[in-house]
Amino acid sequence: MALVANNGTGKTTLLNMIAGLDIPDSGAVVFRRDLKVGYLPQEPDFEGAVTVADYIFYENNPVMQAIKAYETAAETHSENPSPETERALEAATQQADALEIWQYEAKVRQILGKLDIHLPNRKIAVLSGGERKRVAIARLLISSPDLLVMDEPTNHLDIDMIEWL
Repeated sequence: MALVANNGTGKTTLLNMIAGLDIPDSGAVVFRRDLKVGYLPQEPDFEGAVTVADYIFYENNPVMQAIKAYETAAETHSENPSPETERALEAATQQADALEIWQYEAKVRQILGKLDIHLPNRKIAVLSGGERKRVAIARLLISSPDLLVMDEPTNHLDIDMIEWL
């Protein structure tokens, strides 16, 4: 679905409200409880990210948190096997299964390949506008939202990437 209107009519404001970044003056934006909304702003914020990998594998990514929790639980259980560490490992495994972390690497490689991102250690500062947009789209797709909300997603992209998107 596309939202098309003249400049200054509130498209970005509406998208920000849908993404939960702005509060409506009246009324409410309501989603079903388990809906995961992913938002791509017109100008993505790369603050704190030095490289492409820093940005894509951000700290608050639930899959990355589940991977870390699983690795910690597995290491703790291996060093100190006990019923308590066994329960912690089982809980971490269930969370990992729910988030499908076992397929995560293949999914990431596929998305990065589709978006022509091949050097994850490149510095964000040296990327062109189109490369930055593709990196932001990759992060959004990797997070697997149920609903994608994208503000001006084709800005800075070449025709091949626009057609793919």
